[in-house]
Amino acid sequence: MPGREAAVIRRRGPPLCLAALLGATALAACRTVDATADAVGNTAEHAFDMPSEADKGYQALASGNNPAAIKWFSLALKDDPNNAYLKLDLAAAETRLGRFDEARALYQQVIDTAKDVVPEKVADPKLQGKSLAEIAAADVAKLPPAGSTPAVPPTPAGPTPSAAAPVASTPATPASTPPK
Repeated sequence: MPGREAAVIRRRGPPLCLAALLGATALAACRTVDATADAVGNTAEHAFDMPSEADKGYQALASGNNPAAIKWFSLALKDDPNNAYLKLDLAAAETRLGRFDEARALYQQVIDTAKDVVPEKVADPKLQGKSLAEIAAADVAKLPPAGSTPAVPPTPAGPTPSAAAPVASTPATPASTPPK
């Protein structure tokens, strides 16, 4: 049943500039951020506080804006192509738009690579202690058979309530948090 797939959320870490640890390359990158931030009227501190592509993807997914979630998660995966959390959430957004073949391929990547990745926190108690691979396998099992057309076209936006309240989990709300 599409729309009930698990989505995950990843917490942002503290904003840091690691120039002192990484040497001149990182220092140049920090200066570039400083100059860019100044050019748009922000301070360098605010440049590091800006939401990442992944954060924007989580926000879009939570609000039911699946096309935007796909855009932001795809951009985030360019920087972190092995991130199973991003792939799982991208698959959830693809599923909600009826792009089952794309979702299935992403779920399979998570199944193949995240057997030992267990989210620290999940919204759905049934998922507690399960690996991302197990969550992805459960989600892919809910998809219609490969190459089939859904009987009812999915709606592109609008979260529907889930049984996982009071954590405020809906199919469009991220369901787990990666470990620190």
